[in-house]
Formats: sequence, C-alpha cells, structure tokens
Amino acid sequence: MISSCLLFIATSTVASEQLGCQWQAPQTPIDVEFQQPPFKSPTFLTGKTIGDITLIRHNVFSDDKTLSLNWLYQWLNDIHTVTREKVILQELSFDPNGLFDPVKIRESERLLRHQKYIYDARIKPVKLCGETVSLAISTRDTWSITPAFNLSHNGDETKTRLSLTESNFMGSGKLVSIARSSNAQRQEYTLIYRDPNMSGSHIKNAIEYSDNSDGHRHYVALELPFYALNSKTSYGMYYTNEKLNDPIYQQQDKLTDLTHQINSYQLFGGYSQGYVDNQSIRWRYGINFEKDIFGKTDHSLSLIPLNSRTNFYPWLEFSLLENRYKTLTNFHSIKRTEDINLGRNFSASLGYSPRSWSNDKSRLIYHVQSKNAFQFRNDLITVAGSISGNWLADDKKSRDVTAKLNAQYYHFSNKDWVFYANASFNLLKSPYIENQLFLGGDTGLRGYPVRYKMGNKNALINIEQRYYSDLYWWKLIRVGGAVFIDVARNWGAQSPLISDYASIDNRWLSNIGMGLRLAPSRADANHVIHIDLAFPLTQAPDIDRARFIIQVKQSF
Repeated sequence: MISSCLLFIATSTVASEQLGCQWQAPQTPIDVEFQQPPFKSPTFLTGKTIGDITLIRHNVFSDDKTLSLNWLYQWLNDIHTVTREKVILQELSFDPNGLFDPVKIRESERLLRHQKYIYDARIKPVKLCGETVSLAISTRDTWSITPAFNLSHNGDETKTRLSLTESNFMGSGKLVSIARSSNAQRQEYTLIYRDPNMSGSHIKNAIEYSDNSDGHRHYVALELPFYALNSKTSYGMYYTNEKLNDPIYQQQDKLTDLTHQINSYQLFGGYSQGYVDNQSIRWRYGINFEKDIFGKTDHSLSLIPLNSRTNFYPWLEFSLLENRYKTLTNFHSIKRTEDINLGRNFSASLGYSPRSWSNDKSRLIYHVQSKNAFQFRNDLITVAGSISGNWLADDKKSRDVTAKLNAQYYHFSNKDWVFYANASFNLLKSPYIENQLFLGGDTGLRGYPVRYKMGNKNALINIEQRYYSDLYWWKLIRVGGAVFIDVARNWGAQSPLISDYASIDNRWLSNIGMGLRLAPSRADANHVIHIDLAFPLTQAPDIDRARFIIQVKQSF
C-alpha cells in the first residue's frame, strides 16, 4: 500500500502543481514485477537541473491479494528490512543536485541491478518544471536472508552446501554469510563479510575466513574500483593466505594430492580521464607478491615435479570500455531486465619479476582479454577471448600459458523462443603442476562423467533450443526449458604422469538431452537452476546410458 501511494505521488500531480510544468511523463500502471522496458528519456531533458527525487522501494513480495499464499508472503515482507533510501542513493553515478544526463541515468540503473539485494530498478523522469526535472527511482528487493541447502549432482560426483546468508543486513547492502560445504576433495567452513559501498564512498571491502579439512583460507580486500564510466581514480589492496590440498587427476581418477601454501599481496592504483567520446580508457599500476609452495602428502607420488615458485613484480594494465549498453530480456535469465554491452571491453597487463627481487627465475607475467558483442535485428553474437602466462627470461620459454576463445550466437525467434549456439576452444601449454584442463559433464559435455577427458587443448560446441515460458510458480520461480546437443573433443595429454600420448582416445564425443530451467525471482536473481537429462551418443564401458544432472549456474 505504501509503495502504491508513493508511485501515485511520483507520477501524478494536482492541477495547482502543474502550473509552470511544461512536460509530464505519461502515467503507467504499477509494475512490481518490472516487466515493462526502461523508460526512454526525451532528449530535451538533457542538461536540465535535477530537482526532487522520489524513491519507490518495493518489498520482496507484491500486494496481490489473489495469491493463495499471500498471508505467508506478507509475513515474509514484515520480517524483511527494505533497502534503506541512503543505500540506494549512494549507488547512483549522478549527482542528485546536478544536471540530467541520460548516460548516467541508465548507468545508475545498471549499478542498482548489479547489487545482489536488488531484483530490478527503474529511474524515470516524472516532470519538467521550468529548468528542473523531477525523478522517480523504483526498486524491488530480493529476499536477502537465505538459509540454504544446495545440492549439485553431476553423474557420480555430488557437492553439498549448507549456508545462512544475509546479503542486505538490516537494509544496509552489507553481506554476512556462514556456510558449510562438502565435495569429493574437502569439507569447508566459511565466514564472509562484504561491504560493497563503505559509507557511500564506493570503496568495497571483503573479509573471508575458511577452516577446511585440508587447510584454511584467509582473505582481505579493500578497493575503490572504477565503479562508473566517468570514474577517474582507483586504488586498493588484496591479501590472501591459503593452505589446501591440490588433487592431481588422470582422467576421472585422482592419482595423488599435493599440499599447496599460497601467500599473495597486491597494492595498486589507477587513473582515467573519465568518460570521453563514448568510452573510458583506464590505466592501473601496482606491485604483487605471490608465493606458491608445494609439498607432498602421504599419498603423493615421488616422480611429480613440485614447481614451487615466488613472484615479486611491478605491473601495468591498460583497459578500454566502450559504452554501448542496452537491455534485453530472456537472455541469461527468464523474464528479467538484463544489461549487455555491444561495445568493446579490452584489457592487457604486463609485469616483470626479476631474480634479484624474488630469488626465483626472472619472468614476464602477462594477461590479455577482450569481449565484444554484435546485434543484427533478431540476432546477437558475443565474442570473448583471453590469454595469460609466464615467459621465463632465463630459460627463454613459456610456462603456464592459458588461452580461451568463445563465441555465442542467439536468434530471438520471438519473446519466448531463442535458438542458441556456443563454440569454445581452450589451450593449456606447459602448465604448472596444479593446473589441468578437463572435458566432461562439469565443462559443458553433459552426457559424460566429470573430468572424463584431459588434454592440453579442447573444443566444445553446444546447440540449444530454449523456451522461456510464462509459467510463474507461486510468484516465486520462473520456468524455462531447453533441448540440446553437445559435441566436444580434446587433444594431447596434459599430465607429468602420462608419456604415451598415442594411447589416449581423443575422438569426438557427443550427447543429446533436455532440461528444465528454474530462475528464482524473489531470491538472488543471478542464479538459474539447471535440471538436465543427457544421453551420450558414444558408447563405452565407463559411460552410463543416461546422466541426470542438477547444477546451479549464473545463466540459462
């Protein structure tokens, strides 16, 4: 009821208030599900002074009295603290007392949608009176107190996670989480605290403490990112202290474990001229210390080279971000506004760790990545690639080179049906002992066991016909489905324990299948539950005729 009244105030005025107002936005029905597209601001508003800002903060559940469980939803609303007004205002990239800029208005919507505790957001100009434009900001919270039991089953491997997370503590936007997780490798108890915007400064901090069956993890981060297109300064620090056992596999079988002690520190700064000519060019610079110490467990094999190493190096990074963002629905999620950038997103960094600093081999450390997207009417193509690795100056050779190339194609037949194709290629050259490249049920080849094949390169093709239905179970879960074909192959052998590469079966593998997609609309909106049944088309003694898979992913 409160939200409805606020929306009425924001979108309608009495006749006496309209004197001197030369423009008013058309009134629209209350849209607590945010199914209407974002409002396109008239160009004549650009440069006008921003006046009143009305915040319309919808709670997790709507006021639909026809719902059979409305009493339960209202009770959940009552015990949920709606995101505070100042938290929403602090996420905006425009000055509430500044000039109206449609680029910053759309960017502020994206920043709000990016928060885990916000399902969706709209920023709409309401009226123009003289040289002053009034705004209405509408948001809807997600359910932030999440006691959860997550079960992920992929053939013969099961992962569980029991957690209690508050991602919007008392409406402040801060996250507190305690969790217990278990998989084939370890049991883990984790405590996490994150503040994505300390006192409205846009400085983020994070603290993580984990006690594991095979070690521990301590992590601290403090960072002012380039949070907006016009951001001109960035700085921060990271600290990690971690101990764990790294498993070494040969195909599906675990051969041995190595103890792995990780100590790393990073200090960095950054500078940009801001948003110029529809893009942001940014420079970051810093210094890293990274130490990886490996040891043998009782089950380690003596012939494994441990490759402990230390890097201490300054680095420089260049990045370019074009602003060609647009909104889509039925893309990675179901019936939800999503943001995609049709412009370039490129970054490259280079560092040098000299022997005199690290007491280890001198090496160049590099990383390059690029993303882009193209849209042609009902077709969308995304392309992404990256390469990273080390160049050992003393040995004059590359180590731990990782290269990835991915292309995705979407054909939007109509609002509910989407044809999807994915092609990816992965390369791992001269890796360090803890890094391995696998192909199987957990990497997109859904009809086969986890880590079914390993090598130094692989290729994967996924083809899907997707259906984004209008089913909306209990106003909690949006429902979709897909039929799919997966085809993949790996090449080479990537293990210090395998010398006879020719004996490894590297033929093409394929499967068909179907699956259900469930997207929670009241909890974290960036998760999609995949329930798949896949049938391999290649028969072998170690392959089941059908595989049932349940996974939680970030996209459809």
